[in-house]
Amino acid sequence: MVQQDGNAAFLLKTNEFDQNISIGQIKELLASRNILYGIVDNKKIDSFIESDIFYKKAFKIAEGNAPEQTQNATIKYFFPRHRLKAGTIREDGTMDFRERGDIPQVEKGTVLAVKKSAVEGKVGKNIYNDTVRVKPARDIRLKAGKGTVLSEDRLKITAAVSGHPKLARDGTIFVYESFVVQGDVDYETGNIDYQGDVIIRGCIQNGFKVKGNNIKAQSIDGATVLAEGNVTIDQGINEANISARGMLNAKFIQNSDITCLGDVTTERELVESKINSNGICTIKGVVINSKIAAKMGVYARQIGMEKAPASTVRVGIDTFAEKDLEIIGETLAKKENEQNQLREIIAESHGNIYTAEAKIMRVSETKEQHDDERMDLLSKISAIDGNANEGKNKQAQMQAALKRLIKTGEEINQTITLCRDSIREMKQKISESEQMMEKNSREITRLLDERHNLIKWLENNPGFSIVKVEGKLMAGTRVYGRYCDKTIENSISAAVIKEEQINRTVRENEPGVWKLYITRI
Repeated sequence: MVQQDGNAAFLLKTNEFDQNISIGQIKELLASRNILYGIVDNKKIDSFIESDIFYKKAFKIAEGNAPEQTQNATIKYFFPRHRLKAGTIREDGTMDFRERGDIPQVEKGTVLAVKKSAVEGKVGKNIYNDTVRVKPARDIRLKAGKGTVLSEDRLKITAAVSGHPKLARDGTIFVYESFVVQGDVDYETGNIDYQGDVIIRGCIQNGFKVKGNNIKAQSIDGATVLAEGNVTIDQGINEANISARGMLNAKFIQNSDITCLGDVTTERELVESKINSNGICTIKGVVINSKIAAKMGVYARQIGMEKAPASTVRVGIDTFAEKDLEIIGETLAKKENEQNQLREIIAESHGNIYTAEAKIMRVSETKEQHDDERMDLLSKISAIDGNANEGKNKQAQMQAALKRLIKTGEEINQTITLCRDSIREMKQKISESEQMMEKNSREITRLLDERHNLIKWLENNPGFSIVKVEGKLMAGTRVYGRYCDKTIENSISAAVIKEEQINRTVRENEPGVWKLYITRI
């Protein structure tokens, strides 16, 4: 009886063979089955026939060579290739569909991908001496795009610049220094938070947020923008909240709140908006019902319109520094209040220590008297004859008195222990309060230095209290300089308003008398 394992092996099952079977008969059987390859040598066959397990166990008499399988080339990526997810779960369990995942960023020199080369397989043979072929290995080519470097052995790609890595559909790897959105920032892209420049080919839609260095977009409609550098909007800004440490340029601004350390420029109108700038604010169109604060001055074609609410213009004032001074002042007041509270805690703790120590002294004197009474009572108890009835009664009374004395002694010891624990706690509180006072003292010194330096900086970097209007300056417009203010009573055209000092003060740190002068251009 024989058993065949596919084309790979031939098993000889001997329990039904004649006991006198020979090697020759087995060879004839193999030949009849066209088994030509992988046959064991005669010695092994003969040894098996002569063995005790000949009728118990099958014998593998022929076996082919299995092929070595092909290993295709593979690429391992070391950056997220798919950042977008459905959204982010808020603390209340709801889904924020605007937060669709962090944008991956890499530093220059970061390994982005490593290729493992393909390994060709080796053909095998079956027991019929047929060749068993294998599939050819499939290779993959590493493709290095802009911003990346391919190694000489073509097995590794690294970042040539710091930026945003991206895998294109054709397998090319890029690193872009700027993050580019080809369309709008909306639910498809999610919010953008990138430590570099952000370029948006479309609009930043309502409710979305973009954070980056220099930010450029076609338009903004109801979004929040936070820029470490400049903000450039090719079209308009509507119902937006923008904070920029650089400059801001837009075609128009409506119903928005702008905070900008640099200059703010619009090509057309500014409508029902607030601008706070440490630079120059230039509105090449008309300002309608808006509030402008610009340290270095305001230049506009027209401020105000008939029947529109009046606008407010504040110039020459560093509102950012003024806000910092306000925060420093509030923090100083808070720290001084904390110091006063700590002083009260220290004084109260010292008082508690004095009270506890005095109590220990009083209780210790009582303890000495108590100990004397206890020793005296013990002597009397030992001197009584306990055999007589009268002696038994007297001894029992004294034993009861002794128990009361022992209990009182325990209470005295407990009082002393509690007082000592209280003293340790008070000393610890004093130590912690003194450490906190020392820390607060250092912080107060730092804040005072910061305030002094900020005041000096303001003195050395004054603003420019000027408003220049090429067209109409409508009546009702309120203009604030650094030291004085003025309401425009009658509409005028082509005018410059400038703050000037009319007499100097004789006292230090007093501004003197200033006035806003109107000059026709």
